[in-house]
Amino acid sequence: MCIVVNKKYLVRRQDNPFSHGGVPHVLTFPLPYPHRGVAGTSLVEPMVKNLYTYNNLANMYVDNMNWSVNKSFEYNPNQLLNPKSVLTIYPGKLIETNTSDQVMKEVPTTPVSRDAITALEFLDREMQESTSVTEFLMSMPSKKTKTLGEVELKTAESKGLFDTIARDLEQNSIRRLLELSYSLLVQFAGFEPIEGKYIIKVGGLSVLLMQKEQIEKVDAVLERVGKAPYLARMTDIGELWKKYLGILNLQDVYIDEDDRQVPAEMLEEKAAFDARNAVSKMSPEEIMQQRRSNVRRAG
Repeated sequence: MCIVVNKKYLVRRQDNPFSHGGVPHVLTFPLPYPHRGVAGTSLVEPMVKNLYTYNNLANMYVDNMNWSVNKSFEYNPNQLLNPKSVLTIYPGKLIETNTSDQVMKEVPTTPVSRDAITALEFLDREMQESTSVTEFLMSMPSKKTKTLGEVELKTAESKGLFDTIARDLEQNSIRRLLELSYSLLVQFAGFEPIEGKYIIKVGGLSVLLMQKEQIEKVDAVLERVGKAPYLARMTDIGELWKKYLGILNLQDVYIDEDDRQVPAEMLEEKAAFDARNAVSKMSPEEIMQQRRSNVRRAG
């Protein structure tokens, strides 16, 4: 460790004072370069040039709109009784002239063409592709019609990238930062060191992403089961709902069907419904035979 004053005077020099033997900081970057050690790039760096181009084009678009809305005029001062009267113009103003010809003429301007809008849309798509933060990931309305397969593919690509970024940050940055912090606490704050070799595990970001992915999968299954009764007969809905509550850490509210206390009124309604359902499937002869059996039992 060296301390330099005024960028030229070395006033202190000593060995690394930290017990961990490393630098007191951790380099963090979401996208590492393969096989380059501590090197990488940020998420927005690939789109910086496109962003400058987008900003310049947007400014020119606004300038052109300004020329189209705030129109300019040309006039001949020799045809006006008071040339200074046209320096301020407002609706309904009377301008005195000494000629019957047209005194003021509008300066023609070219309106904004569709090409500018197309260029802005193209740059916007390019920036989305470079950062993987697409309109589907942000739940924004798409300007063009997309098929369900395209939407699912684009969303899966974006989520896969952010899942990888989360795991890399946990292992290469957050875990290393916690290890250095613990080492400094033991060295300078008097913390009692843990016996043996300690291992710090992190998984907050990746766990959240995995949890969200599992919730989406269960939601998709429940939606399909609700639309297709024949699939409901082949699916253990109770077990699926139990897993859904477990993902949300609400498994304590789950009640097994055997332990559930059903009110007597609901049991009566269910029995009446089952009876009507059974009668609807019987033929007239079977109904008459069932009635005779009931009469004999009553007698």
